[in-house]
Amino acid sequence: MTTPRTRTPDRVTLGDDGRTITTIKLQRACSGCGTLLGDLDGRDTDERGNLIDVRAECPHCRPLVEAEAAGCRTWQLTPRSLARVEHEIDPHAAVDVHQGLLAAHRR
Repeated sequence: MTTPRTRTPDRVTLGDDGRTITTIKLQRACSGCGTLLGDLDGRDTDERGNLIDVRAECPHCRPLVEAEAAGCRTWQLTPRSLARVEHEIDPHAAVDVHQGLLAAHRR
């Protein structure tokens, strides 16, 4: 069992110039269903900076992971990737994922 994740709430402050400033902590989503699991942290990337599979932390996907570990064969019915999801939302956007940080740049 992994250590439970923290869930840092957004922090809204007022800047010196009167503007509202919202500070967020990037959230980690399940690799299988997309459920938000908590704050992104160092355990979420491998030695090359790629996001790892965290389905075992998800209450919805954990039974599937346990079945796979027991030898059951499973199939991914809907292929998922950040680039594909971003394209479905906005076909004109480009996605840059580096070391677990997400930045969407509009063309």
